[in-house]
Amino acid sequence: MAPLVDYSSDSDADSELDQVPLQQPGKRRRLLPPPVLPDSTINKYKQKVEQRLRIQNFVPGNWSTVVHVTVEPPEHIALFIANACDKMRARFQTFEQVSPLHISLSRTIFLKEFHIARFIQLLKTGISAHSSFDISLAKFNAYSNDDQSKHFLSIDVGAGSTQLEQLTTSVNSVVKQFSEPEFYKDPKFHASIGYILDTETMSSASTHENEMKGMFQDTEIPQDATFSMHQVVCKTGNQVFCVPLK
Repeated sequence: MAPLVDYSSDSDADSELDQVPLQQPGKRRRLLPPPVLPDSTINKYKQKVEQRLRIQNFVPGNWSTVVHVTVEPPEHIALFIANACDKMRARFQTFEQVSPLHISLSRTIFLKEFHIARFIQLLKTGISAHSSFDISLAKFNAYSNDDQSKHFLSIDVGAGSTQLEQLTTSVNSVVKQFSEPEFYKDPKFHASIGYILDTETMSSASTHENEMKGMFQDTEIPQDATFSMHQVVCKTGNQVFCVPLK
């Protein structure tokens, strides 16, 4: 097979250099203008860069905070989830299991340390009107975080979505008072069992999501995957607060 590049010997290179005319004094080489890229290409690149740079820098006194409900699966459901995780590890080296299993009711927000006590008090007041309820897990799905650096294998919630949305409405009313972003509009409630890291530059989140969904498209969730929700959990920094439901 012929080489892709024909590298000249040192002697050939020297002879070629000898034949290059010297630039005449007083004349500058004309520079070509940079290529003009279409706006669609530039904007697409900017969006990708911004997504990967949209990381909250550490600020002293700012506490990472998230509100969720915890799912405590019985032994046979825990084994079912563990088998799914083993399948993911065999395919993705960066796969990490999420523990404890939970369903988010808020985005990750950041509170000043002196705001935490008031936030928890307002959260308790808003949550206290909600009663305990049951949820069921329906099917495997895949999601990505806001900056698309992590891609999650999850199980969607079936029954109980209405009650979770009502809880999210109460959580949002508290979050807004601290000028933090509300939860996603029209949320798809799910329990993430693990995630992979996005290790390929400029890769598409949908590519990872579709592959994970394809791996489990024929896997049925056990019919008795039903759980009772009795409390809401708020984790802020290294502190955990539990707010009971009625």
